[in-house]
Amino acid sequence: MASAGDRYSLGAPVHDLAVFEQWMPVWRPASADLGRAFIVRVDYPALANNNAGWSMLLAAPNPAGHWYLWELR
Repeated sequence: MASAGDRYSLGAPVHDLAVFEQWMPVWRPASADLGRAFIVRVDYPALANNNAGWSMLLAAPNPAGHWYLWELR
């Protein structure tokens, strides 16, 4: 990942329960407010030729309103 540097691109945030079901790990972050959550794909062009070329993140607040990121892939 260090070779990716600060070069990345973000996909459009998705707020869709069907997409959440597809990407959420079995353990699901208990503190995540899925009613206000988004899934975002992050692409790393410098790593496009290997498995580390992209990741999926869950951005969601906890019940206190503090936003967190969880790496889903």
